Parts: sequence; C-alpha cells; structure tokens
Amino acid sequence: MKKFLLLALAAFALAACNDDDTPDEFVQGDNTIAVFENDRLVFYDYDVFWEYSEPYGVTCIDLYMNKTRFVQNMPALDMEVPGIPIHPTPAGFEFDLRQAVPYYRGEPMPRYTLYDLEGELNGTLLEVEFSCIGYDVEYLGRF
Repeated sequence: MKKFLLLALAAFALAACNDDDTPDEFVQGDNTIAVFENDRLVFYDYDVFWEYSEPYGVTCIDLYMNKTRFVQNMPALDMEVPGIPIHPTPAGFEFDLRQAVPYYRGEPMPRYTLYDLEGELNGTLLEVEFSCIGYDVEYLGRF
C-alpha cells in the first residue's frame, strides 16, 4: 500500500509540474492558425490558407486571411489587410507593422485591429504573428 501511495504521489507531482496546456493533438504545421491567451493555447484551426499579392510592386503586399477565426465561436471570415510595407530579403520578404485594420467584403473592421503585426516569407513558408482582441495569433503556412 505504501508503494502505491508513493507512486500516486509521484505521478501527481509530475502532473502538477507540467504547465503546458497545449492539447496533445495540436502540432502547428502548414496552414495552421494558433491563438493564445496569456501564453496558453485557446484555439487552433488547420483549415486556413493565407496568401498575399504584390499590387504595389516590391514595396507592399496585401495579405489575404482566408477562412480565419480567432476564437471558436467567431465565424470563419475572408479578411484582407491591404498595403503592408515589406522589406525584401534574399529568400522573400519580411514586415513589421505596429497596427493594421483588416477589411471584410471591402469594409474596415476596426474591432479586429491587428497589433504588432509581423511576418516573413522565406521561400514558400509564410509566418505571421499579431495580437487581436486580446489574443496572440500565429499563422504558419506554405504555398
């Protein structure tokens, strides 16, 4: 009985030390959005695809966030963030913007203003991070 109690106590102690609330099935891969609140994963979705266009030559991009939700009960929206200044790199480009207002069906959505928007295209891999409505959002996608 003492051995069982010691084993149970050891298992409880190990579980208590694990502060990673990330679900076992979550692996951020291509075309994944992950949403964090206070560094804790609160939502993820594998059914997103973001793309960009360069309507301004090589100085700016328009970022298209297709089927995007930041929380479980938010409808999946196709949003656009136009006119993001970029800095070319040998493998693509990078950007860093203090804030940007996304558009939905041509209308601005100030409620979903993106803060600390930064990203990088490295070959075919696009990484984007920002804060929105109190959440930290990370996107990882491949073209």
